[in-house]
Amino acid sequence: MKRLKIQKVIGYLLILSMFLFMIGCAALSPPATSQKSTSQGNLPNLATAPANTGGTATGVAKPAASAAPMTAPGAPPMAGGTAQEMADNASLASPAIMPSATVFASAAPSVAATMAPSLEPSVMPTIIPSLEPKFFYFSYDDSASTVGAELTKNALKNNQMPDKSWARTYEFFNFEKFDSSNQAKINPDGLFSISMGIWKHTNPKNKEKFLYELGTLLSAPTMDMANRKNVVLTLLVDVSGSMEEPSAPSSFEVAASNKLELVKYGLEVLNSSLKTGDVINVCQFSDSANTLLENYQFSAADSRYLNTVRGLVTIGSTNLNAGIDEAYKMATKYYDSNKTNRVIILTDAYANTGEIDPAKISSKTRIENMEGIYFSGLGIGQDFNEAFLDKLTEAGKGAYFSIVSKTDARRAFGDRLISLLNVAARDVQFRLDYPQGLNHVQSAAEQISQIQSEVLPTNFSYNTSQFFLEGFDELNLTGLDDQTFKLTITYKDPETGESKTEIYEKKLSDLLGVNLGNIKDAYTIQLLTKLIKGESTITEANNILASLSDNSSPIFSEYRSLINTVIGKLPPEPIIIPTPPITPIPVDPTGVYTNSINPINVKIGDTFTISLDSNATTGYEWQFSQAIDSLILQLVSSQYEAPASNMVGAGGKQVWKFKALSSGTTSIALKYVRPWETGVTPIKTENFSVTVY
Repeated sequence: MKRLKIQKVIGYLLILSMFLFMIGCAALSPPATSQKSTSQGNLPNLATAPANTGGTATGVAKPAASAAPMTAPGAPPMAGGTAQEMADNASLASPAIMPSATVFASAAPSVAATMAPSLEPSVMPTIIPSLEPKFFYFSYDDSASTVGAELTKNALKNNQMPDKSWARTYEFFNFEKFDSSNQAKINPDGLFSISMGIWKHTNPKNKEKFLYELGTLLSAPTMDMANRKNVVLTLLVDVSGSMEEPSAPSSFEVAASNKLELVKYGLEVLNSSLKTGDVINVCQFSDSANTLLENYQFSAADSRYLNTVRGLVTIGSTNLNAGIDEAYKMATKYYDSNKTNRVIILTDAYANTGEIDPAKISSKTRIENMEGIYFSGLGIGQDFNEAFLDKLTEAGKGAYFSIVSKTDARRAFGDRLISLLNVAARDVQFRLDYPQGLNHVQSAAEQISQIQSEVLPTNFSYNTSQFFLEGFDELNLTGLDDQTFKLTITYKDPETGESKTEIYEKKLSDLLGVNLGNIKDAYTIQLLTKLIKGESTITEANNILASLSDNSSPIFSEYRSLINTVIGKLPPEPIIIPTPPITPIPVDPTGVYTNSINPINVKIGDTFTISLDSNATTGYEWQFSQAIDSLILQLVSSQYEAPASNMVGAGGKQVWKFKALSSGTTSIALKYVRPWETGVTPIKTENFSVTVY
């Protein structure tokens, strides 16, 4: 009996000592902290911050794959959050499985995982989401067409208003020649040369803010006629009935009488671009196909080529398949591995007989594991079937241009012949990453998207350049000068198929004021196309021209004259007499909004706050569904407020402070999501209606 009493006493002492030990461990744990930022654009990039390897809890640590569970076995259930959040907590028990979360390390290791449940919960680490990069993919015209520019200039010269469909800014950029004297190679052993700069100017819609116009001139290497390889060139000419149609409006200054006459003009120009050692085959197709000139060895004294071209006449329907078969029969017969081997089709690409199998074309691009016979195209006429020709030349690994006028023909078979014969880079894609402190507000690109697959890859030929113009406005000036623009170019070597990448990255401060002449010229060109499409008013155009009055370049002078001509043809703008605004009464006098049930009404210069429940322990966070209107509102600060409770899994709040800049109505749309999950419907959304008066 005495021994039993002694054992009970020892048991009580052990329980007491364990209890005191757990209290001591809890006392050593630091309180939960929250991470704040004064503005959205100044949040730290936690994804790249160094890990904290010990000592005080000041570093950011990425959890290891073997990290202990965030809650001890047998601990009380996590408190707070929606039903969805509570259900999702099970999958977040270990921080090792959070793809994009970062946690602040605790100064003392938790012993809860190896001991009996503590009377007080372990402190949950604060999860701070990293900022997602701002970027987009873009393309500035695969065909290197200049049709829109030529048609527009010709119409204005003939005192006619241009068609809105011609006002494709990127085609005007293709037409004009920009100053390349400041270009440098992106990589010493790379393909592309580049010059990039920024014109910073006052925002005409908000005089207290600035716009940033990013101008980029990108060029492929050059190659001259004397140094190009000899070519085995098979010309495939469409002589079907549709080639009798006009290639351009009759008022066009350099129009041919019909499409076939335009082809014949261009092929005569080609004669002066050939050299000794070149081999020419001429095939024609309509409802059938045949070869008119075979294995012609070029000689300036031999007139057989020119006689063949001049004898072309239109007949029958369009059997493209028969034409391609005939052309590749000739190209294969005279294939020479020591020369460039090309088939060039000249057509409006409207097939109405037979079927086309692009595989026939692609199968010939490699012969005996060497570069084979590439297929390039010239789309004839203003209305040529661009999509179909693009499909054919994509299969044939070649380029395609459009020919609408004699000017186009001279360029295609003169200056651009090397570009047509020699592709420098295939499957080119551009991605631009831009500063967190800016909003992307305008683009002159043909295609643009944040989804890579929605922007089709393009080809980049020798002796060609492209100018890119992208517009931004201010979101947050904190640290903006040190933030960077990064252009990433991915492409494939046209001969080996090897994938390559070139990256050009510069701080915003290093780009300010660089290449202003090119940027202002491009901005003026864009103003003309916007005015024609009705996207700019007469008043805006006059104000922009006044702001560019220090520019005296030939391009600016010409386009200023074109703009004034368009203005003279537009109806006068109505005189708007402003009516006194009705002053709304703010719904929430405290200026703090916790849901979007009621509208937000504020005066210019006032601030207001949105505060929403958020539980960082579940991996969910509130994100903007769309960019805020920076002309009306400014995001002053954004922060996560940790819960006052120490209960495991307790939720906090995300708080945004805004300032009203100018009168107008806008909205603030927010979604509650996990940043790493794509294609998942948000579990909560809020859409605040805001009126500034």
